[in-house]
Amino acid sequence: MSSLRVTLPARLDLYVKGRAELYLLGAPDLTSASQGALHATVTSKIRAGYHTAIYRAILATQGDETNVVLKFYLEENSIADLKREAAVYTGQLRDLQGVVIPRYYGLYVGGNEGECGFACIVLEDCGECLKDLFEKHSIEERIEILNQLAEVHKKEFVPHGFEEENVVGEPGAYRLIGLRDAHQTDHKCGFDGQWHVGGMIPYNKHTCNWLLYRGKAMRIYDK
Repeated sequence: MSSLRVTLPARLDLYVKGRAELYLLGAPDLTSASQGALHATVTSKIRAGYHTAIYRAILATQGDETNVVLKFYLEENSIADLKREAAVYTGQLRDLQGVVIPRYYGLYVGGNEGECGFACIVLEDCGECLKDLFEKHSIEERIEILNQLAEVHKKEFVPHGFEEENVVGEPGAYRLIGLRDAHQTDHKCGFDGQWHVGGMIPYNKHTCNWLLYRGKAMRIYDK
């Protein structure tokens, strides 16, 4: 079974459940046993609250080091949410990892008998979330983001809401995150890749109404 040891350096004054080091085991069916024993050293905090904590870390495995994000859920009744997010990465969107969505390194669960459990999902660190509104970005950048979103939608998924915080990275390397609440749909997307940028909203030309309205929300049309 795959395992994960997480070190939270004291100099960062970061702890999870009062600990500076955590030992977690890979969740069956959501973590490849071939991952083996991994070690992640936290380097900075992205944000932390009572229920969740998100850190940047360096993941060491088989002599390599990879920049990752550790996303902790700190209450046992919230672990189901993290498992749902992990299932999105390991299911129909698996082949979009590293291209449209971050690479997924596994879901790890910890907690001793008699205490509230906690879980951690390990994802590729693809950079910072967008700081500016979509409309502040160039039309080329907005189309790039929409094309990424279209790839997810063509897998019969509909993200629950789609905001600037769901996009990380930079032009040419945008990735979509926060897909925990994405849900499958019976809609067979026939999008042909044409956004018909500018001018009136192309109600009669666009091949997917859901994507059309995403384009409208990102202001790629004049009216």
